[in-house]
Amino acid sequence: MKGGGIKFGTDGWRGVIGEDFTLANVELVAGAAAAFVLSDRQYLHNRKILVSFDRRFLSEQAAERAAAVFCSAGLETHLCSSPFPSSAVSLLTAEKYGLGVQVTASHNPYYYNGVKFKWKGGSAPAGLMAGLERHLGARLSRRARPAAPAQVSHDGQYLEYLRSRVSLRRVAARLRAPVALDFMHGCAAGYLEKLFRPGTFRALRSGRDAFFGMSAPEPVEAGLKGLAAGVRASKAACGFAFDGDGDRFAVFDEKGRYLSPPVVFGLVCDYVINFRGGRGPVVQSVSMGRLSASIAARAGLPVEETYVGFKALAERLRAGDAVAAAEESGGYTWKGNLPERDGLVTALLFMEMLAETRLSLSALTRRLAKEHGPSHYLRRDLALLAAAPDKAETSRRLRARLPARPLGLRVVRVSELDGVKLTFEDGGWLLIRPSGTEPLVRIYSETPSAPATAALVELAVKAVRKEGLA
Repeated sequence: MKGGGIKFGTDGWRGVIGEDFTLANVELVAGAAAAFVLSDRQYLHNRKILVSFDRRFLSEQAAERAAAVFCSAGLETHLCSSPFPSSAVSLLTAEKYGLGVQVTASHNPYYYNGVKFKWKGGSAPAGLMAGLERHLGARLSRRARPAAPAQVSHDGQYLEYLRSRVSLRRVAARLRAPVALDFMHGCAAGYLEKLFRPGTFRALRSGRDAFFGMSAPEPVEAGLKGLAAGVRASKAACGFAFDGDGDRFAVFDEKGRYLSPPVVFGLVCDYVINFRGGRGPVVQSVSMGRLSASIAARAGLPVEETYVGFKALAERLRAGDAVAAAEESGGYTWKGNLPERDGLVTALLFMEMLAETRLSLSALTRRLAKEHGPSHYLRRDLALLAAAPDKAETSRRLRARLPARPLGLRVVRVSELDGVKLTFEDGGWLLIRPSGTEPLVRIYSETPSAPATAALVELAVKAVRKEGLA
């Protein structure tokens, strides 16, 4: 099959190591990217390529192979000399490089690896990705004696970017307790520690483990029990966690309690809008949130929803007027940043938030709940007997299986942007989102009541089973 059966996804391509993800397939993907760069007249501001990698098994070797392909095609290619966060690769594509190529499988289990493409400060847009995919299997004219890729380190430039996000001196002066960090063995480790004095942080899982403890480096509550305990044991001001390539973020308050993504984004919106004075639309994926929408409405700001995936947010953010943006899987950004999620930048904002408000995270979340009502959020992934052949039609059939008034709640809005989302009169919502490629349906809900959220998720599960899908 042309291109070895490789199919690009939202940010690039990934596969199981040794099955789909092989060095030969990495060379095919790099060849497609090289052919695209050589033929492009629309997207790239130059033809310089940055190739980087995370700490995952086989990442460095795959990056070396990819860089060799670019060099053999006659493209100026720089190869990072050590693991580098995906968000930092995005930073370098804002001006210096036409295309960033990051070998990573992000938050996916240890047995996956892949390649992400970065462009103009963030995720590559759909048109660019389609162009790359069209060139899979293209024949490249290769140089007989290609130059070797230049080995580079851009840690200094990324650290300068981090320093520019907040007043480090002011934050350091006002912090009254350490901050716990869980790097999940990923490549975000080491940067925050260089910005603050020794003793500021209590770091967990900061060393490289190419197999992430035989698990997934995903910053979700179930995988962060050690961080919760570490926050309590060290009497930390809060705890932050980062995924394998550093772009996703999770936070625990000073009591070791996990804050859900809608609450995290609510805190971001409240601080950026009401403390920093930011203005503009709040942009969020359809799997987010009641709390952020309420904050925006009170400030007189519009809310826009996109399909799931940070690429959709990045395309909207490049317009330049959004005040904040988020996806439910832990990706956040706001006005003044790149059109990209960055876990370390988000950590710095939360440190500034604590320093400037002089309130604890639990106090800040209580204040939000008092002003906008509580936020109780759940997500459940349900395995199906087979992948849904038509995502939109499956979503409509599942909607028909639900009561007209779920739990007696009046439906005030129905969205079919990505799956089917019902918004209720109290601001709560339920989203049923079949996967277009996997035998899986994702169910999300956020309401002011924990029992109501759980009951809505269960109604959706029953609808899936009544439809005979699971």
